[in-house]
Amino acid sequence: MTLWGVNLSKSILSVAKAEMRSGAREIGGNNRGPFVAKYLKPSGLRPPQPWCAAFASWCVLESTEKLGLKRLPYFVSAREMFNWAKAAGFLTQEPKPGNLVFFARGGLFSWKGHCGIVASVSSNKITTIEGNRTSRVQTFTYGRTSIPMLLGFAGIICDGADVL
Repeated sequence: MTLWGVNLSKSILSVAKAEMRSGAREIGGNNRGPFVAKYLKPSGLRPPQPWCAAFASWCVLESTEKLGLKRLPYFVSAREMFNWAKAAGFLTQEPKPGNLVFFARGGLFSWKGHCGIVASVSSNKITTIEGNRTSRVQTFTYGRTSIPMLLGFAGIICDGADVL
């Protein structure tokens, strides 16, 4: 893993934590409000829209901009983001803080998905920060060996010029 990869993971987690501390949530109804609009804006979409992948993409975007790295693809679909991470070789068996986490929704082969950001990992638990699982950005804790509908984890690594 490159130094940039390490810094990107730390930055992604830092951005996600800051959003959670700021009270990021839906306001005015399901999939609505200024936080949702902020996460959707880089994609060109407007609320109401599901926003879990937009939240994760926004955290990656903010991190790459802060570190002066090349902008990565922006996703509003968790399954598309998972497929991109898989094709780019970013999937990992051992999750680390700042990695992305992906879940299936509606079955393992459904087009639906959900994603978040790994906040911490212990020998028996994984804690994540997720948007749009409920109406706000918040943490969730899973048993390490019993994460329902887990598709996988991805560590995004890039350098100043391109995605490795």
